Amino acid sequence: MKYLIFIQFFLFIYGPVLYKISPYADLIVVNSAFLVFYNYFLVAKRVSSKLFLFVALFIVNIYSLLFLLGDTSVKATGYINLIFSPIRIIVTVLAAYFFVNLIKSYYHSEYINVTLNLVFYSITLHSCVMILQFFDLQFRDFIYSYTAQGEFRSSFEYNFRMGGLSGSSGGSILSVVQSIGIIITPFIYRLQTNKLEKILLLFCTLIIFFSILICGRSGIWSSFFFTLISYLLLNPKLFLGNILKIIFVVLFLFLLLFGLSNYAVGDASENGDLVYSLRRTLDTFINFKETSKLEDETATSLLSHYILPDSFVGLFFGDPIHITNNDFTRSLNSDIGFVRNIWSYGFIGFLVYLLPFIYFYFMSIKLKKNNLSSKLLFVISSVMFIFHFKESFMYARMLFSIYSVVLSLFLLDNSIKSRVSLTN
Repeated sequence: MKYLIFIQFFLFIYGPVLYKISPYADLIVVNSAFLVFYNYFLVAKRVSSKLFLFVALFIVNIYSLLFLLGDTSVKATGYINLIFSPIRIIVTVLAAYFFVNLIKSYYHSEYINVTLNLVFYSITLHSCVMILQFFDLQFRDFIYSYTAQGEFRSSFEYNFRMGGLSGSSGGSILSVVQSIGIIITPFIYRLQTNKLEKILLLFCTLIIFFSILICGRSGIWSSFFFTLISYLLLNPKLFLGNILKIIFVVLFLFLLLFGLSNYAVGDASENGDLVYSLRRTLDTFINFKETSKLEDETATSLLSHYILPDSFVGLFFGDPIHITNNDFTRSLNSDIGFVRNIWSYGFIGFLVYLLPFIYFYFMSIKLKKNNLSSKLLFVISSVMFIFHFKESFMYARMLFSIYSVVLSLFLLDNSIKSRVSLTN
């Protein structure tokens, strides 16, 4: 039974879109729809009423749909995506709640530990898929033949940035998804009692870190900063021993990254693929060694992407054409999530779009001193919020699956504690 749970859990996070069959053959949605249908309609299990806050996404998308009706420049797929997007999000978050509740019914008081281990080892397994892709071209071609949408933008992306089951080459979103495995390590390590399991945990963390190196640089920064935040949340009283641990880990990581950057600028005649991949991911550190300036080319270019509508109507009511116009057809020259949201929905619609996330984010801040699940939700929410300043991270596939699982832990954990406090 536990292996079946793990397989279904892995597909809930990393289920690919099988573009070879259909652009809507999304295994995360299929898996989630099955869980919701079985639990909600057949077993009649209850769900937290707070999750229905995500219905707010229907409001902004229905507004967008009505706004675009009659626009001949919008393709049929644009309208379908406007309808499909909030359905995917709501089904995913409901399925996560039912899934975590199922784990709780099997493992009782250990359900938080078990769920976090399922997340961690799912990320580890996907890391193995990415590493195998990197070193085995036939395996890479086989996976991409089912999951890729079409041609890749460049041979560099295909050869040196691994996308695993994401359906594209590696990039910032996937690298941050992978970094979640490292970020939650302090939480899992604290809950583990077996020394062998702790050693396995650290070994798997190295595997995850390598998958980030062959994917994108955002995951490195995410791993570093948010793992530190996780540790500080779990150890709010900084005794000398804790401070020394932090200093040691920080120094070790910087020495490791600078050591890898030395390797990346070396001779590419041997292990050329790995060298080129590391050069792209570690270019910030390589640049620092050469110029003594810690600059990131992507971060610098992002400053020019912070543009807002220049009209009152555009600023407050938006233009949903920016939702349907993506990639080569888009008219808005910005990748930043918040910027694209404001241009698409307007400031009012943008607030409605973020309403569920903002509500639970503030709840996690309010309760983060109370329990582990609140601290965990605060960290994962912070990851999504901060990186939404770079790209559209909010509600992104895979990342949102993990967020939904953590949110479900938070809701179940706090509902249990509130019931206990009422009976005492």
